Amino acid sequence: MMRAKLIFIATSAFIFNSYSGEIQCLGANNFLKQVSVQDEEEKSKSPVQEWLAVYEGIKNKNKQNNNAEVSLNWLALYDSYLELNYDNYMELYDYFKKEKKGHLLDLFPEPNKWDELTTLIEKREGNTNKDKVRELHLKLLMSVLNNDIVKQEEIVTELSNQINNLDDSDKRHQNSLLASLIPLLSLEVEGSKPPEIVQLEEDLNQASQYDSPQYINMPDLVTLVGRKEAEKILVKTFKTKNINLSFRFVKGSDTYSLAQKIALKMIAELNKAHWELCFDIPNIELFEAFEKKFVNKPVLVHLKLLKMKSILSWVV
Repeated sequence: MMRAKLIFIATSAFIFNSYSGEIQCLGANNFLKQVSVQDEEEKSKSPVQEWLAVYEGIKNKNKQNNNAEVSLNWLALYDSYLELNYDNYMELYDYFKKEKKGHLLDLFPEPNKWDELTTLIEKREGNTNKDKVRELHLKLLMSVLNNDIVKQEEIVTELSNQINNLDDSDKRHQNSLLASLIPLLSLEVEGSKPPEIVQLEEDLNQASQYDSPQYINMPDLVTLVGRKEAEKILVKTFKTKNINLSFRFVKGSDTYSLAQKIALKMIAELNKAHWELCFDIPNIELFEAFEKKFVNKPVLVHLKLLKMKSILSWVV
């Protein structure tokens, strides 16, 4: 159950606030009318207060009906949760930390209801590509709870295919999410590359299509694909034009030190300096190579000061 919670929380942190428009749900609209008081005071409540009112209404309804409709009620709460925005989620998270209640999983059905909940979820279909991805995440959650490894593999494959139908920004976001979920599932999809690698390759291939440089966060290549394959990817990346690379997520890693080594080896082929590789873990040799090839004399003094500051901070 703990692994399923991690999967659910990871999913909700990334995908729930990205959907807009009308969301399909099983009886949610009718139920929300029953648990919400439609008066002037209710209208003045914030979205979070309104959601907490729904939360309390469903909590009381489950007690009164002896959990007879707990699965349907939770899906209604889930769909209303999707209507919140990012700021609402942050507010709700702060409330949960303080009050120790108000979490969507608080009212999640007990194991004896999981078959019923799975059946209800299997009937749900998304109207848009985003909605379809969202529903697949929900089905993935249930496959984990039911310990259905075959189903998990099917859903991960379907998710990968469905993600390809999203817009570029959503595709990048969802591939990153899927990469974080697969280790939690302990699955290896045969013949497939890690989603982060797929996204990096796509970003590199599309970079030339844009007028302005594209910002790309370097994933932890060594961890994802091993040192030998990581080296090949880094060589290709450094040869790609019209990109700005960020190594902020791999500072201090084997990928970072490997990138420093390859950048120095490829200095003659580089089309720009990647200064971030010099300062987080000082590399004087690489700094001087960048300095010699890319920097005009008027700014050398400023960069030398940065270099000294970096060295001092590292030593001290």
